[in-house]
Amino acid sequence: MVMALAAKHDWEVEQMDVDTAFLNGELQEEIYMKQPPGFVVEGLEDKVCRLRKAIYGLKQASRAWYTKFDACLQRLGFIESSADENVYIRKGTHSILIVLLYVDDMLIVGNNMHLITQLKGQLGNLFKMKDLGAVQSFLAIKVDIDMGRRTIRLSQSSYVQTLLERIQMSNCKPCSLPIDPNLKLFKEDGDSVLTSESKVPYRKFMSCLLYLMACTRPDICYAIITLSQFNDRFQEEHWSLLKRVVRYLQGTKDKGLVYSSDGKYAELTAVVDAAFGNNVNNRSTTGCCFYMYGGAISWMTKKQGLVTISIAKAEYVALSVGVRKLVKYARLLEDLFGGKVSGVQVLLDSQSAMKIAGRPNFRSKTVHIPVHYHFVREKVDAGFVVLQYVASADLVADIFTKALPFDSFSRHCTGLGLVTSST
Repeated sequence: MVMALAAKHDWEVEQMDVDTAFLNGELQEEIYMKQPPGFVVEGLEDKVCRLRKAIYGLKQASRAWYTKFDACLQRLGFIESSADENVYIRKGTHSILIVLLYVDDMLIVGNNMHLITQLKGQLGNLFKMKDLGAVQSFLAIKVDIDMGRRTIRLSQSSYVQTLLERIQMSNCKPCSLPIDPNLKLFKEDGDSVLTSESKVPYRKFMSCLLYLMACTRPDICYAIITLSQFNDRFQEEHWSLLKRVVRYLQGTKDKGLVYSSDGKYAELTAVVDAAFGNNVNNRSTTGCCFYMYGGAISWMTKKQGLVTISIAKAEYVALSVGVRKLVKYARLLEDLFGGKVSGVQVLLDSQSAMKIAGRPNFRSKTVHIPVHYHFVREKVDAGFVVLQYVASADLVADIFTKALPFDSFSRHCTGLGLVTSST
């Protein structure tokens, strides 16, 4: 979301890295360690050292570092976002600074380069840090900023290439779809079960693909989430299907998400969908996507937590899940710009679900649905969200609930803001 806002408002995005971050944490617990080899005090060999600060390997190290950094930023006038504890905001009359922290990697986003430079100096006085300048790569995500066109592009082509080399498929033949639209998978016992991860590194590469999917590649979301359900009992078929996803990435490694100031869905928009009873255990599947300034900022494919008895109820549950996630992004916008977010568009293709959410006379027919799914009704009544019907063929969230044929899949990829580097 912050990258989409940076593209819209032409904000500067700078990067810093904290050297040996965990060594800065101050311990509150009483912890002792043996004297390290080479540093044993002669005559005091039976003594131990009490740790005053954290060291790498302590389970408290990450928490101690976060507490230290949090206190330092608060002294510098930053406030932790109510939506995300790793986002810090400082607002002035005509300025805004945002600090995004991931362990020891940091992005500083703002509309005043002088204040960003000043903050870098202040942080440099508190911690040993590297100033990496304007962001180019962050957490294996390549960031291309075009100030003239006011666009930001996020891609992971190098990450994909490394993955192809690790799985020894750098010369494989590409395929056009990550998963076959006609494929049906079931959990069942079989003689071909690969009981050892050492035979085939299924879970290892699944984790790599999950990271790729979560960062910049929503187009493989449905395929990866579907195949991840077999982590505990995968077969040769599942390993072949996972390699098919890799073959798809071979042909699309240069795809990336693009955000622009004049992109489609300028304001925060949600798109939700559901596929009835299509999961491997006949549960329905929820698909959600959230947009800002031409590109997807978040997405999900998730097996529904209850058995629904109709497509309308499945769509209603998906709507509730989407609105609950939407609240987080609305709170972040409120933290950044103040005011109260309302009238957020939620696009869906089920008029029945819209009526269940908005009309009291339908509520007696949904008593079997757990109470927490009716959260959406409160948000509709309060005007926080506005439900809007979209034809199924045009609903981008369809890509998160089922395997699609090539034409529909390609159209929805474009709708997500995924384009190749040459576009």
